[in-house]
Amino acid sequence: MEYAKGGPEDILVKITAANRGPDAAELHLLPTLWFRNDWSKWIAASNRATQKPILRQVEAPAGVRVVAVAHPVLGEFVLSCDGDVPLLFTRTKRTTRGSSRENESAHVKDGINDCVVQGNQGR
Repeated sequence: MEYAKGGPEDILVKITAANRGPDAAELHLLPTLWFRNDWSKWIAASNRATQKPILRQVEAPAGVRVVAVAHPVLGEFVLSCDGDVPLLFTRTKRTTRGSSRENESAHVKDGINDCVVQGNQGR
């Protein structure tokens, strides 16, 4: 991974990956945007964020994917990715599969594995 500053608020990242194994195989790279959980009730009230960050996919030119982000402390910014690739969104909570409890969100982190490894696009 290579990082460069494009400006005071602009970070550029270049990811280069190669399959060094003996057999040809497709590589799946999952660049990740994540936030420290500073909105939970177990965080001291004086340090707790007022709400969770909001991430949403926004329209972009062909061949580019863009995520708009609004964070209560860090402000608003944009993540853009070259390539016509799907964006995967999740919460950090695991699925409650196999238990009597409902999932807190439709976007549980097991869904990333289910999508990439199992090909399940439904979660």
